Amino acid sequence: MLFLFHNQFIKPGPPKPTKSTGPGCHQPCPDVFWGMPLLRPAKGVAMLILKTLFCSINSIKLSDKELFFHALDNLCPEEITCPVCGKSGHFKIHSHYNRYFIYIHHGNYACDTVSVPVLSCSCGHSQAALPDVLVAFGSCSVRFVLTVLHAYYTKPKKLTLSSLCSRWQISVSTLYAWIKQFEAHYQEWCRACKKLRQLAGMALSHVEEHPAFP
Repeated sequence: MLFLFHNQFIKPGPPKPTKSTGPGCHQPCPDVFWGMPLLRPAKGVAMLILKTLFCSINSIKLSDKELFFHALDNLCPEEITCPVCGKSGHFKIHSHYNRYFIYIHHGNYACDTVSVPVLSCSCGHSQAALPDVLVAFGSCSVRFVLTVLHAYYTKPKKLTLSSLCSRWQISVSTLYAWIKQFEAHYQEWCRACKKLRQLAGMALSHVEEHPAFP
């Protein structure tokens, strides 16, 4: 469910007007769902997602920031297959761009800027190498989004939405967008699990009908 939720957020949307808080900020961000302005790759540069979240996110001991830099420290451009031409060994790092990174630090909101490498393939296409700990075309880490959603679903009745959003420095519209996306994916998983149960039942019935079945 984590990867489904994450991958649905890699489509860019029109940036909303926000007020930049600058590098290394620890100030409120008006709308982190769309990210902050002026910190995006150059036009025409696609996103190449580096897989780092292979297990339950709650079992990962590293912080989001440590995961991000660990992925980039182990980046080997020559081992990556270009999604455009399909060839390996033709990538090289030719530039970097900065983007805001909103994550959880010691249980609280934190915001910094990070440098993302842009890879260039010999076929002429460029790809920004972005670890999947950070939502593509956004500013938040996946764990930040899921932590906010957990806080919403488990919040005391006396806690208002505005208080929750203020606690995590996001807009109410951002929270509603995350909730809508998360619940849509929940329904998809329920339908998928139901289909799997049906297929399992059909498979068992075929086994029982086999002459060799005792």
